[in-house]
Amino acid sequence: MTDENPRHEPARKLPQFGIAALLWTTFVIGFALSYLRTLGSADVFLNGILAIGIALVSGVAIGACFGRIADATYWSLMITAAAYLSVAADRAYGPIFHLAWASAGAASGSFSGAIPASRVRLQIVAASLASGVVMLLFAPALNTRPDFVFDLVAAPIIGVLVAILVQLISWLERKSYTPRYVTASWLLLAVIVGNLLVPVVLS
Repeated sequence: MTDENPRHEPARKLPQFGIAALLWTTFVIGFALSYLRTLGSADVFLNGILAIGIALVSGVAIGACFGRIADATYWSLMITAAAYLSVAADRAYGPIFHLAWASAGAASGSFSGAIPASRVRLQIVAASLASGVVMLLFAPALNTRPDFVFDLVAAPIIGVLVAILVQLISWLERKSYTPRYVTASWLLLAVIVGNLLVPVVLS
């Protein structure tokens, strides 16, 4: 018996954010917000919400230029959250320092997600330049710090590392079928746990 319709439709892809993804993401967000609460500063918590807003705007704007809004916004949010959580505990330099690194993370994450993984060099260069330029824009507000030059030098390097990280997670998603939200969420948890262990190690 022959098939009357030999051209079968391709199998429908599963949605990127199913129930498991939503539950996992909710857990991570809740854990991150709880961590910010333990810092005992309403400003740090509110600036965290502002950082997420910056990530959303950056992801949508840059993603729209490349026709990849979803990927750009996703990585913008993930890298911004990781960057902000990494510096949030250091309140010696004020909120501008926190927002500077969060914005650099948003820019590098947006370009890393907006540019296809097949264009590795462009992705790395764009993420590095974006992170460096954003930090330069914050330089006038950061020059009161004794080591603000370190931030200017480190920002482009961090941009390169962000692009490589996105490449690695995307590769793991393709090869091992590990959803990106699982790998990226473990990254955020690792940042939080690392921050919690710093006082223990230094004591």
